[in-house]
Amino acid sequence: MIVGLGIDVVAVARIERILAGPPARTERFLARCFTPAERAFCDGVRDRAARYAARVAAQEAASK
Repeated sequence: MIVGLGIDVVAVARIERILAGPPARTERFLARCFTPAERAFCDGVRDRAARYAARVAAQEAASK
C-alpha cells in the first residue's frame, strides 16, 4: 500500500565539495555511504558528483 509519494533532492554542489575536498574526508564519505559496486558505477562517468548525488537521493528515498 502506498501511503504517499515524495521526492528526495540532494544538492550536486554539496557532493562536488566533498569530492574536491581532502582525500581522507572524501574516502571516508565514499566508504561509509556507498558499496564498491556503487562507487565503480559512479566513478565511470565524467560528472561523478551528479551520479553520486542521484545515488544519495535514491538511498534516502528507499530508506523511508
